[in-house]
Amino acid sequence: MELSLCDDLIQSLYASLVSKTGFSELLSTLVEKLTLLSGAVVMINDRNKKANLVWIEGLDIDDATLFVDSNASKDPLMSQLQFSRTGELIVMDDNDAEKMAAHHPEFFAHLNEDLDIYYGIGTVLSNDGTWSSQLFFHRSKNQGAFNEDECHLLEKLVPHIQHAMQLYHLKQENDKKLILAEMLFDQI
Repeated sequence: MELSLCDDLIQSLYASLVSKTGFSELLSTLVEKLTLLSGAVVMINDRNKKANLVWIEGLDIDDATLFVDSNASKDPLMSQLQFSRTGELIVMDDNDAEKMAAHHPEFFAHLNEDLDIYYGIGTVLSNDGTWSSQLFFHRSKNQGAFNEDECHLLEKLVPHIQHAMQLYHLKQENDKKLILAEMLFDQI
């Protein structure tokens, strides 16, 4: 991958902090630039195992949250992310697909035939003990596995995505405080 692509993506990432669409535009651009089938950011409550879909691109799932809730244990990528460190990139390759086909044939058929997902890559962006934020990207078998350059690019981007998310959450907290202060002054 070109170094300029990485620099452009990093600049777009930090520009997303002030964008009304947040990180959606950047993540959609990433799906396009890396020729990915789909991508998603999911927030998973570690206590009750419920998922909230934050962003999704390229997947046609009626109820994506239900999909994540009911299939987290069958999907090798999602299973590995439960035990990985934040920022660690986990890749689902041919071996993982073959194991999934052997152990969970119905789920594999749904994933591979219905959704056309064969390869995956993901990371835990943050985990505070209650909520875990996870980033996923997918490819079909025809698109091929993730190559070293793509993995390297994503490894370089993940710390920036994590930092930008922290800044975004700080900005939201400050915005809430500002709104509350304005409301208080309006009442006075």
